[in-house]
Amino acid sequence: MHDGAKIRVMEFIYPSASRLRFNSDGLNTDQPDYFDIADPTFAPVPLAGSFVRWMYRRFLA
Repeated sequence: MHDGAKIRVMEFIYPSASRLRFNSDGLNTDQPDYFDIADPTFAPVPLAGSFVRWMYRRFLA
């Protein structure tokens, strides 16, 4: 699933995922949503993009 935002002429696509949990009656009991806002937002910015990618490699790998 992808959520997006459009700011002026730039469009940002944010990769996202949802995890659904169901009870024995088949009803949804929990739905956490996960998305990455940092990399798609800052990657196009020259200095900030390289810094964010470095942070990802350093702390999230």
